[in-house]
Amino acid sequence: MKRIMILLAILPALAYAHEPIRRHEIGINVGVSYNPANHEYKKFWRGYVAKYDLRDRNAGTLDDDQDYTTFNIDYLYNINDRVAIGALAGYGNTREDKCRILFSDEPLLRYGFAAMKSEIIYAMPSVRLSWFRSDNRRLNMYSRMSLGAMRQKNWVSHTSAPELPTDKEFKWGIAGQITAFGIEGGGQLVKAYSEFGYGMHGIANIGIKFYFK
Repeated sequence: MKRIMILLAILPALAYAHEPIRRHEIGINVGVSYNPANHEYKKFWRGYVAKYDLRDRNAGTLDDDQDYTTFNIDYLYNINDRVAIGALAGYGNTREDKCRILFSDEPLLRYGFAAMKSEIIYAMPSVRLSWFRSDNRRLNMYSRMSLGAMRQKNWVSHTSAPELPTDKEFKWGIAGQITAFGIEGGGQLVKAYSEFGYGMHGIANIGIKFYFK
């Protein structure tokens, strides 16, 4: 009886020893936080005010911590239990519906509102280093770095007065993401995960990923 109990205890370990590494993984996630693209977003707004000789007077300044909502998909190939390489792509957007600006002060002060929007798309090759993985491969902690390109569209979509024009711009730039801490957990085929860092994903995101042989 004792031998049977010992055998039952070590069977999971034996099964794991013969379980091959699942090489391919696909993840989808969403993030809502500050994004480096916010710099160009605010720069476009300041240029818009200056271009059309409007008067901001601190009334139309965009929020310094304007958040982007991002939707991302990534693929990774696990070279071994520690190192994985792949790529990720994503889309993000933000908006400010009531940017208040002064466009006339004679004979009376006249204020108007402009709706600002921004969209970004990006793609980046990626490298992940796992620095802790449980024996049964159900828990993984890691760091990750990604670097690629992005395209950003900023525009004033509509205004509250005919004196206020609309405007837009398209820009290309470098996209990056440094994940200082990532964690994933679940079964062999499906895991939930979350990442914390700085870049196009934002400061934090959460998602789900699928593993394939």
